[in-house]
Amino acid sequence: MPGTSRKVGVWIDHRQAVIVTFEGDDVAVHTLESNLDGRTRPAGGSRSVTPYGPQDVIKEGAGERRFAQQLRAYYADVLAHIGEAGVIYAFGPARARYELIEAVDASPAHRNTSTETAPSDKLTNPQIVAHVKEHFSV
Repeated sequence: MPGTSRKVGVWIDHRQAVIVTFEGDDVAVHTLESNLDGRTRPAGGSRSVTPYGPQDVIKEGAGERRFAQQLRAYYADVLAHIGEAGVIYAFGPARARYELIEAVDASPAHRNTSTETAPSDKLTNPQIVAHVKEHFSV
């Protein structure tokens, strides 16, 4: 199956993904910004001037749904940039690496892709490439 020898390492958080692809002797690095709005407190809502008076309540569900939708689009974009791969190694400082692995598992195009994950601090692009090379022993 073509593309199964491709090894991809992805350093990822909710702000950006650095995708390092190894195919034979070729190494490619691509940085992808997430452009997420972030989880912000919704504006509005007020309290009555009288104690225990009525309050205007703001529903936070719409903001959470928008953020979740943006995350799904971000992970779909990351998967599109990864393309077909035999192994995807996801690492990073937060839970984004687990969310990416869930997106890989849910993707029909990546059905035969094996996944690995590990925690990592913030790294520079050369450190990311070195880390992925060390992981894959390239």
